[in-house]
This record gives sequence, structure tokens and C-alpha cells, in this order.
Amino acid sequence: MLKSLARYLFALFIFGTMGAIVLNSFILPRYTLQGESHYLMDVRGFQVEEAIRRLELEGFKGMIADSRYSNDIEPGTVLDQYPRNNMKVKRGRTIRLTVAQPEKMVEVPDLIGQSQRSAELELQQVGLTVDTVYQEYNPDYPNGTVAWQYPKGGDNHQKGSGVQITLSLGNPPNFFEVPDLFGLSLNKARERLAAANLGVG
Repeated sequence: MLKSLARYLFALFIFGTMGAIVLNSFILPRYTLQGESHYLMDVRGFQVEEAIRRLELEGFKGMIADSRYSNDIEPGTVLDQYPRNNMKVKRGRTIRLTVAQPEKMVEVPDLIGQSQRSAELELQQVGLTVDTVYQEYNPDYPNGTVAWQYPKGGDNHQKGSGVQITLSLGNPPNFFEVPDLFGLSLNKARERLAAANLGVG
């Protein structure tokens, strides 16, 4: 009876040990993909379709996770990847790609004749800002209004960029506007000139 029990326990021990070895050596590695890690290739600089294709050939999944706007790089070019290249990564892992996109362009509004505040509000509505503000005397525009801008109204400009404006300071010092005297009598002409603080030449 004791011998039979001992044999039974010994057999149970042997089978249990063999089962553990099989589990650790064959089943678990397949389940956890142990030994299936590979150094990740560098797909930066490739077009995104080609980068995803190359990743899939190596057993990875590629997906666009972010965009970076630039007019200096061809749209669709992979700029970055995560995980980084040369890292050991298990097959089946998703590789997140950052891809170049063209800069967003917007039409610059015409700001001439507007106050600085109105110009700022109109630029904000289209995603632009006031970059630099100059001031100069300009008899053609009232004091405090925009007399010049760059880029000019109607041009396309990169969204988020700034626009330069020049605000008029009005008439220069000691500047007088000559009234229209054509068709007036001499006396009327003198009256007009006097009202403008001017005299007969």
C-alpha cells in the first residue's frame, strides 16, 4: 500500500515537473512572444505609406500619431517614430509616426484705414497676429489708423504668423492742407487761405 502510494506520488512529481518544463519552454514563450523581440528599423525620411509597409514586413504595425507643419519638407515624410529606431521591440507592437504636413495658409485681411485694435481683432479671426507696429506721419490717413501693412491684404500668409503695420500720426508738424481755390474770387480765395492759416504767395 505504501509502495503504491510512493510510486503514485513519484509519478505525479515526474509528470508535474515535465508539465512545468513544457509550459515554461514552449507554451509561455509563444504566448508572451518571448524571443520575438527585434531591433526596430529606422523609417524616418520615408514617405508614410512606404514606412508602414516596411514596418509590416518586419512584423510591426505603423500608425500616424502626430503631424508637424513645414513647407521645407515634402508632405507625408516621416519625421519621427516611437519607439525609437534600434530599440528592441516585440513583433506586433504599434509604432507611432510623426508625419510632415504642409503649412496652413490663410488670406490676409485688408487693414488699411482701421484702428490698431480693429486690425488686431480681424487678424485674430483668421489666425494671424500683429508682428511689428511702426508709426509715421501720413496726411492721407487719420491719426491712429493703419496706413500700411505687410503682407498686403489678399496675400496668403502662414497661419500663426505676424503682420507688420504702420499707424498714421496724421499731418506732420507745421503741415497745412492747401484749400481748393479754383473758381473763387480773389477775396474769397484770401478768406479760405486765412482760415487755413496760409497767406497769398
